[in-house]
Amino acid sequence: MLFWDYTWRGNTSWISGATLNGPGLTSTLGYNPTDLAGGLGPFGSPYDHTQFLYSNQLMWSGSEQPGSASGAFRNGNYGSNNENPYINYTSYYENTPAQYSSKDTLGDSVSITYPLGNYYADFGFASSSVISGTFKWIVLEIPKTITDPNKIKITAKDIGGTELILGEQYMLFICEEGSQFTNSNSQFLGRTGWKDASRKFDTQLGNITQNTDGAGIYVAGGNGKLQLFSTNTQSATLYLKIGLANKNSTNNTNVLDVTTQISLASVTYEFS
Repeated sequence: MLFWDYTWRGNTSWISGATLNGPGLTSTLGYNPTDLAGGLGPFGSPYDHTQFLYSNQLMWSGSEQPGSASGAFRNGNYGSNNENPYINYTSYYENTPAQYSSKDTLGDSVSITYPLGNYYADFGFASSSVISGTFKWIVLEIPKTITDPNKIKITAKDIGGTELILGEQYMLFICEEGSQFTNSNSQFLGRTGWKDASRKFDTQLGNITQNTDGAGIYVAGGNGKLQLFSTNTQSATLYLKIGLANKNSTNNTNVLDVTTQISLASVTYEFS
């Protein structure tokens, strides 16, 4: 069960036109899911609320302010206050064996190195950038129609309406699914790998290399736009994998460490 909190009931404001899917439990490198279908928690199917919380899944909770109907996904190791969703629910709900406090500090181990000039916010660093920590995720499914352009901008905000900083406060990977992806242009038949929004897009890469796990899609000078491989005449299903690092789990280089509580309250997207 992902949403114990009443603040989720009827909540459609945090993102429009998207489906919340499973986080993916089979992966390469520990954080690039390969289970599009089948098994428990496939990223290509809607989230199954009958399953116990996956250790790499972000959980939703409401604000601790009395009478508040707001809520957000929270990072792990959140802290001991009323907003922390990773707790033991057996004392709150009868006959519920949901002991989620053991999942508080769990998640997927992530370690990504960005050579000089590759990180999207590298404006003259003296060394490679590294993002390393323990992450929990949500996966969102959104449609791209044949009339949508082949660039997309994603905006994530916290519960106060402040935009979260890519790389520093959240990670974003995008997988494109469609019949246009074959062995001639992707490492996976029918889809791409998980492409990294924090890595700059390299126009010199070949088709397959552009669609492998970790390939960069951030358009330099594009005001936050991300490059899709699907053209403006091709439809596709897009999977957005958004991750928050557990508090005090990171050991980054050139990127601020996560030492605070982080909430993910809304996500918007725009094709352009």
